[in-house]
Amino acid sequence: MEEFLTQVGLSENEAKLYVALLNLGEGTVNEIARVAKVRRTTAYSVLREMVKKGLIVEVAGKPVLYQVLPPRQALAAFLKERIEETRRWAERLPLIAEEFISQAEQLYEQKPISIDATRELMILRGPQMIRNIMKPIEGRVREYIRVLSRPPIVVPRQKDKKPPIGNTNRPRSFKKLVICETDMLKDREYRETIKIFLNSGNLVRHLPSVPIKLVIYDDYASLISMSSNGRPEDHISLLIQNKQIISFHIKSFNLLWEMAKPVRLEDIEKIEGGEGL
Repeated sequence: MEEFLTQVGLSENEAKLYVALLNLGEGTVNEIARVAKVRRTTAYSVLREMVKKGLIVEVAGKPVLYQVLPPRQALAAFLKERIEETRRWAERLPLIAEEFISQAEQLYEQKPISIDATRELMILRGPQMIRNIMKPIEGRVREYIRVLSRPPIVVPRQKDKKPPIGNTNRPRSFKKLVICETDMLKDREYRETIKIFLNSGNLVRHLPSVPIKLVIYDDYASLISMSSNGRPEDHISLLIQNKQIISFHIKSFNLLWEMAKPVRLEDIEKIEGGEGL
């Protein structure tokens, strides 16, 4: 209940005090604060704010009592006001966001930070930061994106994935070379991703074991997927733009590529037919 109240606009202390007052019906500041486990001095000012919001009423006397109003009446009015505020905010947000981004871009361009030359190592946390940093890097690829893939498997769900449009065998400016662990081909969604790769003219091979999750962008950048606590927003990757390290990565990848066995569309069909590789 407290979680819902904070999600619709009440502070944490307001939510605690409101739930406490629901249980009490009415009470003094001391009584409500004790049940809510909120400091008395904090409870006094917060209860006054809740009176202003129309959620509770203050009954004059010695001591002053606070009473909860019927939720269907008080909460319905409060939520209606929040919904209206959200609607007004949603209408204004695109204009405000564009104005903010324009101002932020102007400030950024005064002292831009280059990620191409000045920083050879960079820690990236969370999928959004990875997308923002890697998008311009991916745009520079001319020959190869080399991929070492191992569990855990992270691929978009097929129902959310748009199929390739037009001729998937058309020439591309670069190719993806993918080495995955053999057992990963048992995963249906991963197989669908591999089919898209193969139909787009990329090459896939497999090995019983792959040492690391790694993506190499031509000869100028590598991205290593590092361990995290399982929360996508906390996922950590290491971006490397040191030429010597990237050269070592490419040599290591090429050695594994020679050892790996090719994956063809007919191999995928065999797996799906229960034959295995």
